[in-house]
Amino acid sequence: MFIDHSVPVWVNVFVIFANILNLIYNVPQMITTYQRKTTSDISGWFLSIRLLASVIWIFYAAYIINSHLIIANVITIIATLFIGYYKVYELATIPHLNNTIQMQDIDSFRETDLE
Repeated sequence: MFIDHSVPVWVNVFVIFANILNLIYNVPQMITTYQRKTTSDISGWFLSIRLLASVIWIFYAAYIINSHLIIANVITIIATLFIGYYKVYELATIPHLNNTIQMQDIDSFRETDLE
């Protein structure tokens, strides 16, 4: 199932290694997002396009019956949905993200803050 007998063994090794790297490079961002509870530095467009592309890749991988592609893109989808959850939550609950200045924010400035 995880070994593609139509390619040399070294290709299978590289693909498995690539899937491991795919998991590894997604985990730090997921941990950072979970710890900070913010995604302000991540574009919503990036997450949306990443999710759509991964879904398309999964359909293609299922069509050609390639488990390596399926695994890689499932990992990416899980990471994207995890981070996307925090993005949607942040946009829905944090009022300062609407880029308006509220009067109470202006009143709270002190002259020492400006020095």
